[in-house]
Amino acid sequence: MSIVDTIRLQQSANLLRLCVLFLVASGCRATGPSVSDGQLIVSLTAEPACLQAGESAVVRWETQGKVDCRFIELDRAVADDGSMTVTPDRSSAMTLHCTGRDGTVDEQTIDLLVAAADAARSLSVTARYEQIPLDESGLRFDATQQLPIRRARVLLVNACDGALIDEDELDEQGQAAFDWTGTNLVRAQVWAESTDPPIEVVDNTSGGAIYVLESRPADVVSVTSVSLLADAGIADGSYDDVRASAPFAILDTLIDAGDVLLDAIDVNLDTLTVNWSVRNRPESPASDADIADGAIGTTAWDGTGIYVLGLADVDTDEFDRDVIVHEWGHYLEGTIGRADSQGGPHGFGELLDPRVAFSEGWGNALSAIIGDPDTLYMDSFGEAAASVAGFDVNENSDRVDPVPGWFSEASITGILFDLYDDDTDESFDQVALGAAPIFETAFGYQRQTSAYTTLFSFINGLQSATGATAAIDALLAQHDIEPVRDDWGSTEDNAGLLAPTEGGITQNVPVYHTLSVGSPVSLVLAGGPFAEDVNKLGQNRLGRFLGDGSRRTVTVSSTSDVDLFVHRNGQLLGAGLGLTGSESVDIDTISGVWYTVNVRGYRTTSGSYSATLELK
Repeated sequence: MSIVDTIRLQQSANLLRLCVLFLVASGCRATGPSVSDGQLIVSLTAEPACLQAGESAVVRWETQGKVDCRFIELDRAVADDGSMTVTPDRSSAMTLHCTGRDGTVDEQTIDLLVAAADAARSLSVTARYEQIPLDESGLRFDATQQLPIRRARVLLVNACDGALIDEDELDEQGQAAFDWTGTNLVRAQVWAESTDPPIEVVDNTSGGAIYVLESRPADVVSVTSVSLLADAGIADGSYDDVRASAPFAILDTLIDAGDVLLDAIDVNLDTLTVNWSVRNRPESPASDADIADGAIGTTAWDGTGIYVLGLADVDTDEFDRDVIVHEWGHYLEGTIGRADSQGGPHGFGELLDPRVAFSEGWGNALSAIIGDPDTLYMDSFGEAAASVAGFDVNENSDRVDPVPGWFSEASITGILFDLYDDDTDESFDQVALGAAPIFETAFGYQRQTSAYTTLFSFINGLQSATGATAAIDALLAQHDIEPVRDDWGSTEDNAGLLAPTEGGITQNVPVYHTLSVGSPVSLVLAGGPFAEDVNKLGQNRLGRFLGDGSRRTVTVSSTSDVDLFVHRNGQLLGAGLGLTGSESVDIDTISGVWYTVNVRGYRTTSGSYSATLELK
């Protein structure tokens, strides 16, 4: 009796592995774990693995630390090391099951593939991933769901040499079908990338290699379908194994986000690269090498891609949809929109540089717009991802927004979502614009404003486009913001005095100081411990001047260290970054064009200090 009489082709088509492939042809082969002496080690190989009818293969095994090993299909015990020659007459699988002295169990499977004559072939592919829901108690490992991998690139490759046979895109049910003439021995590969919208999920700790889910070999003489499952890698209520589902969970979240955007407006998106790794941790990087090692600081858009935390039992964000969408919002600002924000740490109750406040509020509001009707913003962290930080985007209260205003991330968040949603139960919220006007303003008017990108420029553009001025005025008033009548916030008088320890001083207004040649302007900045992050309102003073076609010099002087930045339409024209407190920038101006100025202070001792800004 030949060995093929007792060995059946394993057709369960479960996921065996998640591979990071540098080349499709490199494949992905299971290998035994690298462990210390006394622990179980099992290695199983076949040479060659691909055969013509009548050819033989040599099966070899090596074990260490075993009590018992046997081939399941043969029900045959084997010694620590050994080999056998087999001559299968059809594609088969051999599984070596071993029990170790330490009580562990390991199984290694090899496929012996027998080629048939080229002929017309067909195969259907289904791909799913495990989604872990998030609620106020953390990630729900006990409530994992299997969802289709949608719109991902799917390849059919020769199981023996990796050559591409065909490729397609998975549909909304995670399915694709292939028809070809040729080999009967194939594998299906699902890549963590899509074209609609254009996204790729890569491993920044493996040279930016894309994540690929690969099936076991299939012999389509007897197999008509292959199903792949990207497993979440859960054991005993926490992460334990290969977390294959993470890249596809991220991809699915961003496909949902892209759909909301592209259903609302017609826009071309740049390919978004998302960097995720199980090594990505909340450790500040000092170099590119640190980032390549997983020290990414936090989940963030860095101007070239989104980096996502993935270190188990510390901080993982692959299933934190709100966090992913927030950073997607910054990607939109950085590609099809505009953000003049300097970034940096931010939080509710802080008086932020208005450019920072708008950008962060934009990201928060988008999470609720994409997740509507779910308006809870949640971020899991800690052991077993059982801790959650969050808030309700649609809650307008002192608890969420203790110091409302044009400098408040929480105020911007609530305003932008209330502009969108159709809930008009609150007396101050009688506006329901939907997503389209918000996106059109953000990526149209806001991108072209002569002012810095703040709530003022956004609201002025939105009111011009919709005519909903009275309703928007009422909404702004709820957040202690005056009616907006231009991009410059010229009517604003809220200086943030409710938060004196956060830099709330009367000199926080006006929002912009208008400069004219030969007329110095006295500025007052706020110093204090809050100022260590340099992105707060009290440390940043804004100015503007109208070009006259001449070469002009902008200067600032202070007894404390200050920097000077001059922009036109958000583009930096010059900067003074010395340490003396005296800076100047020379530029050639265009007549009738507005230029913006940012004076930034660095004093961290409490109390206000002055600076003189002048146009020459």
